[in-house]
Amino acid sequence: MQAAETAEAGKTGGRAPKNTGYGESDVDWPFGIILWESWFSEYASMVSFNVFLTLVTELPLAFLLGVRGRKIFNVMLIVNCISNPLLITLVFPLIWFYGYGIWMYAVVIPLEAVVIFAEGAAYRKKLRNDTAETASAGRERIPMNPFLLSFLLNVVSYGIGEILNLIGTAG
Repeated sequence: MQAAETAEAGKTGGRAPKNTGYGESDVDWPFGIILWESWFSEYASMVSFNVFLTLVTELPLAFLLGVRGRKIFNVMLIVNCISNPLLITLVFPLIWFYGYGIWMYAVVIPLEAVVIFAEGAAYRKKLRNDTAETASAGRERIPMNPFLLSFLLNVVSYGIGEILNLIGTAG
């Protein structure tokens, strides 16, 4: 019996595992809390910075592309404040555990495509294209296909984010 305990202690870094019940952890709490606080702190700062950067990039670019009207920008603001944290929530754990690397493009690009489609669909549903019906109803319009608008905004925003990541990792 002592040999089995010694083998188990070797697997757990030299300390014998606790014989805990359901829902209890083998990890000492202070380490677990510090790890969680560190992870959550980095996640929260990443989400807030990315949302800020996305809005600072996409809203002025939309204005330059001819998008006008408070309702349109409110919809763009809401859609980006929903889609961006969702995307980061899916990608951040992978970055946390595996770091940045070429593998990210295999994950991020398909997710960005889903975001582009979802944002384009939201713009189309809420804002409609420029037609006589929507103009007479008083709805605001966007000057191009909503999916094309979403594609352009997200590609530029993603590209700026990648450039900033390259600058940040190079320095």
